Amino acid sequence: MLCAVAFGLWLAAQQSLMRLDLRLYDLLLPLQSPAMSDRIAVVTIDDASIDALGRWPWPRQRHAELVDRLTAMRVKAVGLDVLFSEAQDAAADSRLAEAIRRNGRTVLPVAPVRNGPQTPIRELLPLPELAAAAAALGHVDVELDIDGYSRQFYFYGGLGDARWPGLPLAMLQVAGEPARLPDIEAEPGAGASGWTRRMRTLIPFAAADDPPLRLSYADLLNGRVTPDELVDKYVLVGVAAAGIGDLISTPVSLDHGRTPGVELIAQVLNGLLQRRMLRFAPESVRLPLTGGLIAIGTLVIVLLPLRFGLLAVAGGMLVTVSGAALLLRQGLWFAPAAVLVMLALAWLLWSLWCFGIEERLTRHLLKRLDHQTRHHPVSGLPNQGMLEERLRHLGDPLPDMAPVGLLVLNLSWQESASGLLHRHTGDALLRRIVERLREALPANSFVSHLNSDDFGILLPDGSDGRNLQPLVDGMLNQLRQPLAQERRELLMVPSVGISVWPDDARDGPGLLRNAYTALFQARLAGGDDSCFYSADIGQRLQVRAELEQAIIHALEREEFRVFYQAQVDAVSHRIIGAEALLRWHNPRLGWISPSEFIPVAEHSGLIDRIGNWVLNMVCLELKHLECEGLGPLRLAVNLSPLQFTSPRLVLEIQEALRKSGMPPASLELEVTESCMMSNLGDAVRAMNNLHELGFELAVDDFGTGYSSLSALSAFPVDRLKIDQSFTREIGSSDSADNIVLSILSMARSLGLGTIAEGVETPEQAAFLARHGCDELQGYLFSRPLPADEFMALVRQGGRPGA
Repeated sequence: MLCAVAFGLWLAAQQSLMRLDLRLYDLLLPLQSPAMSDRIAVVTIDDASIDALGRWPWPRQRHAELVDRLTAMRVKAVGLDVLFSEAQDAAADSRLAEAIRRNGRTVLPVAPVRNGPQTPIRELLPLPELAAAAAALGHVDVELDIDGYSRQFYFYGGLGDARWPGLPLAMLQVAGEPARLPDIEAEPGAGASGWTRRMRTLIPFAAADDPPLRLSYADLLNGRVTPDELVDKYVLVGVAAAGIGDLISTPVSLDHGRTPGVELIAQVLNGLLQRRMLRFAPESVRLPLTGGLIAIGTLVIVLLPLRFGLLAVAGGMLVTVSGAALLLRQGLWFAPAAVLVMLALAWLLWSLWCFGIEERLTRHLLKRLDHQTRHHPVSGLPNQGMLEERLRHLGDPLPDMAPVGLLVLNLSWQESASGLLHRHTGDALLRRIVERLREALPANSFVSHLNSDDFGILLPDGSDGRNLQPLVDGMLNQLRQPLAQERRELLMVPSVGISVWPDDARDGPGLLRNAYTALFQARLAGGDDSCFYSADIGQRLQVRAELEQAIIHALEREEFRVFYQAQVDAVSHRIIGAEALLRWHNPRLGWISPSEFIPVAEHSGLIDRIGNWVLNMVCLELKHLECEGLGPLRLAVNLSPLQFTSPRLVLEIQEALRKSGMPPASLELEVTESCMMSNLGDAVRAMNNLHELGFELAVDDFGTGYSSLSALSAFPVDRLKIDQSFTREIGSSDSADNIVLSILSMARSLGLGTIAEGVETPEQAAFLARHGCDELQGYLFSRPLPADEFMALVRQGGRPGA
């Protein structure tokens, strides 16, 4: 504490913080700014006066005329802030001297000047004739602070002896008005060599928006100022025109501009008239006050708990600045910067002392930063960067190097309903999962957290395909166990992709890429399983990637085609309709099977757009058939599971029919059995809506799902389609025959029509017709045909293969 006090006193004595003190003074100055006295007027030699009266300097008869006018107006005193140090014209000088003598209360200026940096300072006095005529002489020396602003004024100054009063003080003296000067402690003379000053004071500037009364020299001389305006006023005359007079920066200069010197003199005069002159706190007050505040503030900082240190510093600074403001209101300026700086420094040093200072702190922060950049913030496991760092060491294998297995594990546990309702518990669950992973894996495995749902597991020391499978199965079984959380049990669906170095990849990045490829394949297969990487998986993924890119613009490029496969009456073999089948031909990839591109369209979210396009094309084809006189025919359209559950389905179908002008009964909608049974309630509602609108509904691929008679009776379907896998086995498999007969029997009991697809032989057709199947479809009658070929087939008489 003693060191802080001593250092603070040294700072205060050396005035090392003067710039900060000056800035604080400027901020506090408005708290004590006096109003500008209405007894002060400034007559400015401004640009307008120069324009009106001619080039400067003017003949001194003109100044004499001005003084005479001021005398006639009975002003209190005149401060002529114009240096008349050189003779101009004997008659003119005499004329001005006579005018000054007649006035009897004119003060002329004295100023220190230096002709060059190496020349001594000298005193610039008025001409002896003018000085003798003046009531008094007053100095106009202006002190500039280190920032170039003027805030101070000396009541007395002079060459060798500070005998000249300041011009504002001299004006009061010649007017017979006693000036109440502040009690200023004697101090050594200051300023340039030879020029001495005494009784330093601070200028109490009035607010920037409260300037003294300003009058133009030309207006006064030309009679545009009434005599009553200046009666009993202190009038200062000075230069304000650009490039002629002195311009000085002050704390109240507007927009960082500068103030004419004559107005600065007016500010000092105002302070004297208002008796609001400011003085510096004497050393006998400033140093003890500085030391006391530093001592008390430091003591409070040390005694209070460290967490209150900043509060103590802020409080100490507030008290110090408030005290300085109160003293300023009383006309005393106490520079507080040394106290403020020492309070902040004391708190900083004390804080560093308490914390064991910077080395420990830096070490701790760097360690934490390194850990945060290399580990997951919640699980605490190494992140992907650390895994890739480990993998970078893998390269061409040496004979004695063991294989390395990499597992990429994905957990979809957050997708459950309970997980969504309790997402705030995710962090705790994540830590529980990490515990399970550690329990299920060998101690030498490297477990990393790649992102929110993916983990990377590196298994060294002989981890190849032969011994990895049991370990992976055990880990999956462990992760499948329910997790208890807040009286609920949450289930996870883990999927694992596995890649082995050096069999599957020769370097680390390739190993990680292949493990992700295997994971993608595992998730495509439904998840909750593992998949080992193989070259064919990589090739399939490459093909899928090409399909994903190609299908994005397939609709725009008109690469899709709708083919039609005839559906015939089982007895007469007459065409009664057709099934619309989507085909895709890409210029680069060729013809692509629906079994390949439909899953890609569903995964990419394009299935709705493609399905809607098919509906529109089929409806237009129905209209075309009708216009050609080939109807009525029924066209069947397959609905994908995503399309079937879309809330826009009904509107899209209605819009397609509206455009074509065809009735709903001409369109049959096919839905797979598995799609219907996946969400029974939603499927029943959707099919009821479609049936009420007049559409015919068929169950596609019937016999491959798990629908029961009771479940099937709940659906408003019109027709069952026997899957081609059973049709093709007719006559060669008793079980297939029995299944087909069971389906036909079930349909009859429910009053439903039947159609068998995949009919390729006359024997199959005869069997189906003999046992009551209503309609047939297959290559025996027609392969899928483009629209124009299908129309040609219908024109032949409607008996394909006849």
